[in-house]
Amino acid sequence: MSMNLLANEIVEQIKCFIENRLDEEKIKSKYPNTLLREDILSILDEYCTIVYFPLEGETINGFHITGLVDASGSENTFVYINTAQTIEKQVFTAAHELGHIWGIDEFISSTFNQDYSQEDKERIINRFAAELLMPERVFVSSCIVEFDRYKESEGAITIPNILKAITNLMSHFFVPYKAVLHRIYELKIISEESARLLHGDDAIPYEEITQLVNKHLKDSGNVHFLEPTRKCWIDGLSALLDQAEKQESVSQNKINHLRELFGLAKGTHISDSLDKQLNISLGGCD
Repeated sequence: MSMNLLANEIVEQIKCFIENRLDEEKIKSKYPNTLLREDILSILDEYCTIVYFPLEGETINGFHITGLVDASGSENTFVYINTAQTIEKQVFTAAHELGHIWGIDEFISSTFNQDYSQEDKERIINRFAAELLMPERVFVSSCIVEFDRYKESEGAITIPNILKAITNLMSHFFVPYKAVLHRIYELKIISEESARLLHGDDAIPYEEITQLVNKHLKDSGNVHFLEPTRKCWIDGLSALLDQAEKQESVSQNKINHLRELFGLAKGTHISDSLDKQLNISLGGCD
């Protein structure tokens, strides 16, 4: 777990950036709630085409593709979400990719007149996702409630009970375990030592932590965090790849890689009859 935190002035700019974007009429009128949860997928859909597809055994959670030009000459952005991951990971991936599309890293670079490394840009975008999905004021209040629930009479809290509190926060904000853990560390709710311990970097193996988290998810009825959604939805990707190849607007290697990745033959257009076609051409989706 990276213990490197962003400077306070960068974090404040990220918060202002989010506040301004969420205050736009396009977003505010449709998504007035403080907590976005799964709504982040709908917000992302306002700015791109989302490709939902399960890739079993892949560690990648998602990525975005720009520069695909359709027949009308319009440039399109696609975001891929790996639905072989559980829903809370998909939600955080969507928030991360929205950060790319909104250009939060470019905004920070411009604001501070500084070129950041790719690693630092990813940290900025991850902090954007955390601030977007777990707003500080609401998150801190929820933490106080959860930690007080599991404290012993003398004020201490055991590791299993901390994990229960974190699991409840996962359920409340629809975010992964590690995202909650990093959030409570960056907001100084727990120490670096405790964060490393709960991350599985020290005495407790991460596999054991995962078992305890999954048990509490099951016991609390949040089984939707235990099984991948395996949703399949590809709208127009194949046609755009064909068009991009014709116009040579994207490298042939990238086009070939995307066709192979999604099992798309040249000229195979996936549309509203997706379920039937997927069962034939992609082997079906559970």
